[in-house]
Order: sequence, then structure tokens, then C-alpha cells
Amino acid sequence: MKPVRYADIDVLIIDDQPEARSYTRDMLREFGSEHVATVSNGEEALNMLRERRYGLVLSDYNLGDGRDGQQVLEEVRHGGLLPQTAAYVMITADSSPQMVMGALEYHPDGYIMKPYTRSDLKKRLTRLLEVKQALAPIEEQLDAGQYQQALAACDQVARRHPDQIVLALRHKGAILLLLHRNDDAEKLYRTVLGKRMLPWAQLGLGKTLFAQGRLDESADAFRTLIAENNAYVEAHDWLARIYAQQGKSEEAERELLAAIDISPKAVKRQMELARVAEQNKSWTVSEKAYRRSVTLGRHSVYRNPNNYFGLINVMDKTLDERSSRDRKKAGDDALRLLKEADRIFDDREVRCRAAALRARTCHTHGKTREAEIADQRARDLLQKMDNPPEELQQLVAGSGVADAQKQAAFEKCENLNNQGVELFQNGRTAEAYALFREAVQSGQASIAVLLNTLQAVLVLARDGQAPGDWKQHASEYLGMLEAMETDSPHRARLDKLKHMHQQLA
Repeated sequence: MKPVRYADIDVLIIDDQPEARSYTRDMLREFGSEHVATVSNGEEALNMLRERRYGLVLSDYNLGDGRDGQQVLEEVRHGGLLPQTAAYVMITADSSPQMVMGALEYHPDGYIMKPYTRSDLKKRLTRLLEVKQALAPIEEQLDAGQYQQALAACDQVARRHPDQIVLALRHKGAILLLLHRNDDAEKLYRTVLGKRMLPWAQLGLGKTLFAQGRLDESADAFRTLIAENNAYVEAHDWLARIYAQQGKSEEAERELLAAIDISPKAVKRQMELARVAEQNKSWTVSEKAYRRSVTLGRHSVYRNPNNYFGLINVMDKTLDERSSRDRKKAGDDALRLLKEADRIFDDREVRCRAAALRARTCHTHGKTREAEIADQRARDLLQKMDNPPEELQQLVAGSGVADAQKQAAFEKCENLNNQGVELFQNGRTAEAYALFREAVQSGQASIAVLLNTLQAVLVLARDGQAPGDWKQHASEYLGMLEAMETDSPHRARLDKLKHMHQQLA
């Protein structure tokens, strides 16, 4: 095998500590590296990885605020930001089981504990790069999507590099599964297991049997793996999947809980547990899992608005069991989550759902005025959507208090507004404002009514005819209009009125 030439490898170092970046970079330059880039956080790292192909990435686990090293690796694997021929090495001083298992789930090529010496680093990296060099014929074909050629390369590598036969066979089994050659995959895994109990081969056998529809045998394979190595967390996930297909949702929940006890930082697993536990009406388990999904998802490629909505729905299920103090806390928490979802997900359907749930939550907790504003926003957003889901239409339809009393109040509000517009156009601004104000107090004011009311009181203030408390009223209307969409047709008018308010105030 040819010696490793560090000069031929582009390196990226990810570490939030300047001293650590310099220390590692200087070592790599001593090894012969000529192209070493350094970044201080996960966001910068991902941008670099999108722009350039690196052959070696050294990432610290703790990266300060934002994404940690596990979440960077998670996105690298999800988005295919590194070729398989490249090596990703996790470096950390944190040896906690939670961190180790979380990082290993996304299969880094290497794992190095801090502190390390120059000789330690060179020895570990050189050995890793020698392995990658030996496997390159397989991984180059995989990067090119040439799976048949990759299979042939597995056999070639096994012959040329007998010390890498286990990794070559591991690649071969995965490729056979990818090509749905399940009989061949089963034969390979059973042959390997006949010589030695290797966890990856036992896992592969379970996957193969699952793909063949042999669920009971597949479950037995995963149970065998768990008995041999309970920390092989993926076996619990597959066993949970089998139980779910067999309609054994309580057993599925149990396996997911076991997996999370081993590796709690996997956001997709937390999401699945939340869903399964909700199905089982295990509200406490589901709420905890949804809450973890939201927290872990904030800096994850798997961030999902359904985690926010699922958490709120599950919290609603237990409201009657909570004390009045806890009910209020739950309501405030739900409103905070909905505000966050509305802010971070740039999607009209998500914002419509968030507004509808906000209306429902406000109404449940006695915040009638806020409920009406949120309800109006949800309806406005729904009208802008082409073919919205039926379920969303029903949610919006039921987000307010749609009864005869509300309809009557709405009609009264519209009549007051129409009369006020006519008076305003005829220069009778004070009379118009009185009607607009009454319309707002009805609890059914639309955005247009609120804008009319705000404009009337500002015109009165400009002309020196406004009541003494006009500033308080104007601030009240502006607060009600805060939830207006940025692309609303009313936005330009609101901006003008805001400017007018600033000049008068």
C-alpha cells in the first residue's frame, strides 16, 4: 500500500476554541498537509462543506451555541456533503455515554479523545487514512452511484487487502440490501456469522429478513443482537418497527424507550417515540418525547413543525388533570411554541396551522380578544392557499367560537364599520371613530376594521380633536395588528399608519 500523502488531502478543522484550532492545524502541517481550513462553528462548517470537497474533517463535539458536532455530522450524512472516500473524525473531551452514542449513530470514520499528542494524532489519522485508501475502489463507485461496479470492487479489495476483508464484506452486504438482492445478502450475513458474531452482520441479517417479510425471524435476529450487545441501539429501532407493523404498539413504545435510554440525542427516534406514545395515549411519555424533539430539532436538519403541533395537542389532552396554575403555564408554553414555529418555518400552511392552534389555545385559556385576532389570521392565510388540506380547513373552521352569537356579533361589527366608513368619507371623523371603536369592542373586528379605527384616531390626533387617551388606544390597535402577514395586501397601509403614529406620538 502506498504511504499516506497528507499534502494531497484537503482538511477542514471545526472547533470553537481558537487555541485548539491552531494546535491541530500546526500538527497537520507538520504531517505534510498544505491545505488546512479552520472554522469555529457548525454553520460555517456546513457552508464550507457545501462549497468544497474535503478529504478529511476533524470536528470537535462541543461547538458552543448552535449546532454541535453530532448535528453537523448528522447534516453531513443527510445531505451527502462528504464523499464516502473522505474521512470524518469526531474529536472531544466529553466521554459521557450520551455524547458517545449520539455521535456514533451517524457513523464517524474515527473518534479521538482530547487531549492528544502529536504522535497520537498522526498514528490514528494515518491508520484511518490507510483504511480509506484501501477501500477507495469501493467508495469511489458508491459515490458515482455505480453499485454493480462497487460490488465487484468489494471482492477485489478483499483479495488485495486481506486485513480489510471485514470492511469489504460489510460494504458488500449493504450494497446487496440496497439492490434488493435479499437472498444474496442473507447468504453473506449468515456466512459471516457462522465464523464470528459481528454486530453489523447480525443487524444486516435482521434487515434482510425484514425486507423479505419474515417479521418473526427478523425480530429474533434483532433480539439476538440486543442480547449480545444491548448498546447496538439500531436493533431496538428495527424491533420497534416490526412491533408497529404487527400492531403491537405498546411493545414498540417499550423498544423506543430502551433505545432512547441508551442514546437520547437522536431527534428522529424521539419523534417516533412521541408518535407511538401518543397513539398509545401515553401522554406523559409522548409530551416528554415531543418536547425533546423540539429542543433537539432547533439545530438539526430534522427540525419539523409537526413536533411543535404534536406537543401542543398532547398537552391539551391532559389539561383537565392539571391544577389551575399548571393549566396557565401550559397555555403560556403552547403560545410560546406556536410563536416560535410561526417565526422559524417559512411556510404558509405551517403559519396557518399555528394561527389556528393559537386561536384555539387562547380561547381555551380565556384570552378572547387574542383568539379572535389569531382566528382571523388563520382564515386570511387559508384563503391564500391553493387546495389546502381538508384537515387544515377543519382546524381553521373550528379554531374560533363559531356559533350563532359570534355570527351575530360579526354582522353587527361589519354594519358599524360600513357606517363608520361612510361618515369618515364625509369628514365626520369623530362620529366615525366612535362607530369603529364600538366595532372593535364587539370582539369580531377584522384587520380592515382595525386599520380604519387606527386611521380615524390618528387623523383626530393630527387635527387636535382626539380624546386624551388616544395614544393608549392607538397602541392597542397596533398591538392587535402585529400578527399581520408580511405579504398581506394591508401591509403598506399599516406601515403608513405606523409612520404617522410615530410622528404624532
